[in-house]
Amino acid sequence: RPTATAAQAAAGKGPWTIQVAATPDYQTALALNLELRRLGFAAFTAQVSSQGNTLYRVRVGRFTTRAE
Repeated sequence: RPTATAAQAAAGKGPWTIQVAATPDYQTALALNLELRRLGFAAFTAQVSSQGNTLYRVRVGRFTTRAE
C-alpha cells in the first residue's frame, strides 16, 4: 500500500513512478495531468505508440522506493 504524500512525490528524485491512467485521448490526459498538479503531485504525460495506436500515459512522482 503506497504511503507517499503529494509533497513527497513532487520532491522525489528516485526511479519509481505510478501510472495513473492511459488514454487514447490527449485532452483527457491533459485534464488529469493538470488536476493532479493542482493537487500538488509531480504529474507528467508520456505519449507512446503500441501496435499502431497512440496512448497518453499520465504518471506521478519520482519515488525513491517501491514502498513509497
